[in-house]
Amino acid sequence: MRAIKIAIILLALAAPAEGFAQMPGASKGPPVCEITDVAKCANAKLPGIRQPGASLINANLTGADLSGADLSGARLCSANLTETDLTATNLSKTDLTGAKLVHAGLIQADLHDADLRAADLTGADLTGANLEGALLSGATWTDGHRCSTGSVGICKPQ
Repeated sequence: MRAIKIAIILLALAAPAEGFAQMPGASKGPPVCEITDVAKCANAKLPGIRQPGASLINANLTGADLSGADLSGARLCSANLTETDLTATNLSKTDLTGAKLVHAGLIQADLHDADLRAADLTGADLTGANLEGALLSGATWTDGHRCSTGSVGICKPQ
């Protein structure tokens, strides 16, 4: 029942998905949301959701399916995205400072100009990901090394 409710809401774009609340002053188009109950967002099935500019600070999105989503410009600081499917997701200009992306699927994700400082990318699949201009200082890379200060677009080992 809950899955059907979420699907109807997303298709109609009339209201945000469960666990999200409409931000005040939102304009026409897909709602810009912030998490109100992060416990309900782990393992969420939200492929293709459009939430540019969303405020998801400290969100628990562990194991969620956000493939093909538009989260451009979102704030995902310190979010737990462990084992989250972010395949072909637009994360351009997204703040992922300190985010936990352990074993996240970032295949063909758009991370250009994203802030990944101090993010944990251990075991993340970055095949074909666009990291142009991404801030990577202090990020823990897939092989366990950390990026040095000034790493932009490419991880310079410490």
